[in-house]
Amino acid sequence: MVHLSSFRLLIALALLLSALPAQGFQDEKKDDKKAAAGEKKANEDAARKAVDEFNDKMKEAKLLTDKALLILTLGDFEPKDKCMVPPLGKYLGATAGDINLLLVTSAADALGKFRGIPQAAAVLTGALAGYKKNNYVASRISSAIGRIGHESSLPTFEETFKGLDAEAAAAAVWCIADFPGQIAVEALFRENDRIEVERKKQNMKEENKKVYDRVQPELLKAVKKLTGQPWPTMGEMAIWWKRNAVRFKEECKAKEAERKPETAAARTGIPPIMLVELTFKENAGLAPSNSGSSGANFPTAVMTAVKPAWSTITPPNGGAAALDFDKASGAFAVDLGGGAGIDNLKNLKSFTICGWAMSWGSLEGASDKFAGGGNRLVSWFNPVKANEGVELVFRTDGSLQLGIGQWADASPARSKPAQIPIFDSQATNVYTEYSLKWRFFAMPWA
Repeated sequence: MVHLSSFRLLIALALLLSALPAQGFQDEKKDDKKAAAGEKKANEDAARKAVDEFNDKMKEAKLLTDKALLILTLGDFEPKDKCMVPPLGKYLGATAGDINLLLVTSAADALGKFRGIPQAAAVLTGALAGYKKNNYVASRISSAIGRIGHESSLPTFEETFKGLDAEAAAAAVWCIADFPGQIAVEALFRENDRIEVERKKQNMKEENKKVYDRVQPELLKAVKKLTGQPWPTMGEMAIWWKRNAVRFKEECKAKEAERKPETAAARTGIPPIMLVELTFKENAGLAPSNSGSSGANFPTAVMTAVKPAWSTITPPNGGAAALDFDKASGAFAVDLGGGAGIDNLKNLKSFTICGWAMSWGSLEGASDKFAGGGNRLVSWFNPVKANEGVELVFRTDGSLQLGIGQWADASPARSKPAQIPIFDSQATNVYTEYSLKWRFFAMPWA
């Protein structure tokens, strides 16, 4: 009996001792939960305070640029909280005074920093539908949705692949590529599989084929970049994916969990906005589209009837078409906004004019009423109304000259000669000559 009692005592003691560490572990878990709850509340309180300060400052701000800066600064605030989404989301709607949609694009950029927060993705996705006809703003919003990277937004981009806009579909590939790797790669393979099924259908439309031809190379580039694998085809990439998907997804989830928000420096200004963009992709008609932010009010320009003419002689890596003004001079133009110009280009504190140009000859138009003043590349100059506006001209010596509030030929702002060389029609290989003589120019002013 003594032996048996001792045996039972030892068992009870062992059970008691084994229970003690478990109880301590439970206490630690409770402490961790309390600490996490306390940190969460502190973050929420800090976010609410930031929102209150933001709202107060927005009431006092008078200039659009000041408001845009406040929006971007709130987007930089850490830690992020869903309570910050509605105050930013309200500025995704266009307002009468914001003709360049500066507040809209600023709000999109700010919300794009809310990584993984579904409320931010939802408000941007909802706003996107209202800007389908404004390529620039739609692209800024789409990019922000991609940076958030919440899986609920994937259908937005998957629908783009089924449309007829090849460039929008190609851009959607890279928006998806910004999602967490485990979501992005699987989505890209899924889209490629869908396209392969569609290609096998006998009644596939030529318009869809053009989209797929544009999209599939981008799908391969994106998958290779995300996985770090060199396989040259999507078929070979798919074999790798089948073998390594589980491991890859686990690694991506771990990286996403460890991801830390970027430390933002104090903002002193706002990013530039694309006011006017004429890519001349139409290659037909007299109404090239304006894909800049001013496209909301001025969606198309108007070409003079006879010249310029459409041309497929384009810059290296250029678009589908360009405009050829010919060697003969004349009052040929692409007019956006009418003779009086557009309000979107008024009161600019700084700007940059950029584009591609190739010159057929060095004459400045002897029969032109502006002879000696250069060939105008871009102009929104109004000499009648207190010399308002800007013009950029190309001079005989191949230089560029910029006039602000005055005719360009009277301005000291002139580049070095031979910035845009003259095309040599006697060149041995004119196709090589085309590539060599195109020049990209960028004329900043601040």
